[in-house]
Amino acid sequence: MAQLEHSGVAIMSYRKLTAKQVAVIRRYCSRPPERRALTYAQVAARFGVSTSTISYVMTNRYYRNPGVAQYAFQRETQLLPTADIADAETLGQMLQLLTESDEALVSLTPAQLEQLGAQLAQKVDAYKYVEEKMEAEIARLDSRIKAFQKAKKSLVGAYDRLKDLLAHHMDTKGFPRLPGVDYVACLGHSTSVRLRREYPTAADAVSLPEFVRVSYAWDKKAISDALKAESPTAADVAELVSAPWVTFDVNKGKINADRKSGRKAGIPSASEGAAT
Repeated sequence: MAQLEHSGVAIMSYRKLTAKQVAVIRRYCSRPPERRALTYAQVAARFGVSTSTISYVMTNRYYRNPGVAQYAFQRETQLLPTADIADAETLGQMLQLLTESDEALVSLTPAQLEQLGAQLAQKVDAYKYVEEKMEAEIARLDSRIKAFQKAKKSLVGAYDRLKDLLAHHMDTKGFPRLPGVDYVACLGHSTSVRLRREYPTAADAVSLPEFVRVSYAWDKKAISDALKAESPTAADVAELVSAPWVTFDVNKGKINADRKSGRKAGIPSASEGAAT
């Protein structure tokens, strides 16, 4: 279950690779060492990345693939009840063990605790990466849907105008039937209601109730405000339901640690580099 802890640089380099480049890297590096045409270092040099990035590609392929995200979450549920602190595979297992297995945690060595923390951090990042992939795919599909809807609207408009033009010519020229070679165009008439006023008024609802349709709907915002103000009347109508949700914030502690380690190595920060 041991997994490598990768740097932010390796992760960012991975995210810049195309799907085709990732597939090529995995094809080269998934072979046994004696059958590899290239070493990790040679593959890294060919794609202009570090060996840690290549390692990240090979060890994080499961959670970085949004196509198997649903299966990953199913595995979380299946493995959760029988998990042991030494065999925890999923984020759900780890969180449950952290809250329920105090004795097991005490028995862990500092190195094991550090490894567990690294695995937890990697799981959290994996969820964020899958979420970003899905968000990008949703945005791509939305853009395609909008393009298709625009094309459909244009085509439907042209279709309606074509039918209206033919019907107009046949009606105004007095041709109820117009024969062609394969088809015969037949003129028909349909009726529809053209309103003199687009919307009815309150007076219309009173004087012409048979012609006015009235609908009712709950004002959820007003109900929510009343419930938060502890209104007994609103409590008879509805109740507030709490649902959990998650946001991801940038790990500023990691950024500061990277900056400090860079200063120790003599690497200037962005502001220092600009000043020089």
